[in-house]
Amino acid sequence: MPILIICRKEASTLKRHCRKKVLIVGEANLLAGRARTLHLFPLTSNELTDLDLLKYCRYGGLPLIYLSDDPWRDLKEYVHLYLKEELNYQKVANDAGVPPRTVANFVEVLKDTLLAFELEPYLKTKKRKAISKSKIFLFDVGVANYLAGRKEILFRSESFGKAFEHFIIQEIRAYLDYHQVDEKLSYWRTVSGTFEVDCIIGDQIAIEIKAAENFQNKMISGLVELKKEKKIKNFFLISRDPVSRVIDGIQVVHYEQFLKSLWESQLFSR
Repeated sequence: MPILIICRKEASTLKRHCRKKVLIVGEANLLAGRARTLHLFPLTSNELTDLDLLKYCRYGGLPLIYLSDDPWRDLKEYVHLYLKEELNYQKVANDAGVPPRTVANFVEVLKDTLLAFELEPYLKTKKRKAISKSKIFLFDVGVANYLAGRKEILFRSESFGKAFEHFIIQEIRAYLDYHQVDEKLSYWRTVSGTFEVDCIIGDQIAIEIKAAENFQNKMISGLVELKKEKKIKNFFLISRDPVSRVIDGIQVVHYEQFLKSLWESQLFSR
């Protein structure tokens, strides 16, 4: 759950305009060099001794919900805003009958209140022009599922694929923040929509995320195209296939192996 530590003078204004949890620390003078921003994310795989992947992809990682006997009901109680895990300004604006700029302003509020985060497009490619629209994800996969009405998520379903991608990106984001790794998260998609890579960490790692249990060559097509640009150092396909392999310089790994390497800080140097 997002927590913001502020001085008392700012508290009343903040409470009127956002849903952040506020810890008031008194009449503090937060001079430069004396204040730090710390984020608290939903539970990660590194914090769970026995991760139930399907349960997590259904209900998310908020502690009281993940550990609940009735997580869907508790999600209903928790959720107070109608959101989606990925927003398109023009589509939402058309549906709501308001200008795209208005929708963009609402999205900024979600980001400012730590209820959503943005994956900006990776625009450094030259051979294939990249799309310039950002993706917006909610801070927790379970909250996104509830708002989208995705209650019965099953393995091999499209909903599970979306939730699995959200879960992996959520893990990466939490790791980078907790370990103070100063690398920007982005994604890549060609204007034609033919090729896409789900997550890019700076210029260090490009990651495609598939929930499938069996590898197929078409899964790495986006990575293959992006690799031709020679902009990024390492390439991963993360799936539920238990067999690890390297194909054309792309590492195909099981998600558990990837998460273990991630949280043990083995993927890239700080």
